[in-house]
Amino acid sequence: MNQSEVAGRTVVLGADEASTVVDDLDRLLTDLGFNVVLIGPPAGTDEAWAEVGLKVGNMVADGDAAFGVVACWTGTGVAIAANKV
Repeated sequence: MNQSEVAGRTVVLGADEASTVVDDLDRLLTDLGFNVVLIGPPAGTDEAWAEVGLKVGNMVADGDAAFGVVACWTGTGVAIAANKV
């Protein structure tokens, strides 16, 4: 499998806090055959929603992931940050 094929099956999942929603999405996407990259507290790092959104957006923009999913309490700020990239 070449790099573009791997990127096509990679999803970056970022959140500003660990939660069962993130765990469930991770499990579902993995079960569907995607490679999941976690960003922020779900990956064991303490990061604010703006940093999480930026990292997720950059991975998608750089072609390292097919798409990204971001989560925070309301979802508004992190979605704006991810889409500004």
